[in-house]
Amino acid sequence: MRAHFLLISIILSIITCSCKNKANSASTVTVDETITLSPQKIDLTDVEYSETPQLLSDFVDSIEYIRLSDQPLIPDTRKVRLSEDVQGNLYLDFNEIYKYTPRGKYLKSLFKQGQGPGEIYAKYIPGIYNKAENYVLVKNHNAPYNKYTLEGNFIKTVDAQIDSTNIEVLTYWKNYEIFRYEKDIILQKGEAANLDSAYFCQVKDKTGKIIYRLPNHHFDIKATSPGRGTIVLLGGVIDYGEINRNLFWIRPNYVDTVYSTSDWTDVRPYYIIQRNNRAWSVRMKVGDITREDAEREQLCNVYALKSGLLFNYLFNPKQQGAGFCPANGKSKTISRLFKNDIDSYCPSIDLWQAIAYKTLYQKEDYLYLLIDAFKFFEEGAKPPFPDLTEDSNPVLVKLKLKNGKRRYV
Repeated sequence: MRAHFLLISIILSIITCSCKNKANSASTVTVDETITLSPQKIDLTDVEYSETPQLLSDFVDSIEYIRLSDQPLIPDTRKVRLSEDVQGNLYLDFNEIYKYTPRGKYLKSLFKQGQGPGEIYAKYIPGIYNKAENYVLVKNHNAPYNKYTLEGNFIKTVDAQIDSTNIEVLTYWKNYEIFRYEKDIILQKGEAANLDSAYFCQVKDKTGKIIYRLPNHHFDIKATSPGRGTIVLLGGVIDYGEINRNLFWIRPNYVDTVYSTSDWTDVRPYYIIQRNNRAWSVRMKVGDITREDAEREQLCNVYALKSGLLFNYLFNPKQQGAGFCPANGKSKTISRLFKNDIDSYCPSIDLWQAIAYKTLYQKEDYLYLLIDAFKFFEEGAKPPFPDLTEDSNPVLVKLKLKNGKRRYV
């Protein structure tokens, strides 16, 4: 059983916490050889739930719509992850991987389903794409990765385990592999532990050399196991993405810092989130909490943008939603929907669900997501294409992001 099944639910598994960056005390972030950026604050201390939708124009400049081929059928959009290669070809990733042209024409499925050599019989996590080397790793359940070219040719099987320790590849960026180790353990009653390990993740270069480890500066915080015989696992959910082609961001869901880097030789704070709950999150992971603790408000998944932070927040099962906080600003409210005040095609967009299921794809100055075709036929909406019907495949939506004004130093 892997860390993905430690999550009680997508929302309730992701906890906010406080993590002061002791080692990275410098005040600038390198973007390229000529620009340095100062870390900025994200203030969520007074955020409240509201039934009034947020405004998409707070962080979006414009919207582009791409019509996808009607065949083959695309399943529940909550199960589909998106990716793109260096040529701009699109990949829709669920229990299969469908490849499309940049304009949405279907090309092929990348692998065959089955139990033969080079086939996939039980894909259960999204593929991991290395665009620089033109391949994707696809994981069979309880089995090694299969490695395919982005043309769909099987390359080889890649082992994902060392003895009893799993190797989980999180993502690739500029041919760097970001990964972590995971291991099943059983805590005895009264045993103290911090399941996040001393390092949240590690980074290899293309030669296989480990060049960076993201430290857990609060590994000293321990929780006491109630000893219920539950198997718990090392590691937790980590958010990450590409701010632009020269800047990658990463944030373990239990810390208050969004880190950024251009080449992993220098990793420093990009955003500092003002929201504290570190000790409780460590206790939660081993079951050392009360019912009242479990119902606390929580910061969930985030997407770091140039202009600020897009985030999900949970007050209780009836009051949860998404919000946007501008860089060096203060967020006031969250809501279930974002009002589309950019164009007239789709009156509102459910970013709360897209963030929760991590179905947004971030590339440079864009966020990609799928919107079901029938949404364009609801009251107040209109289809962006004349041949679109309610039964058509989902529409690919590309949100062009605003460029945030960051402080130069």
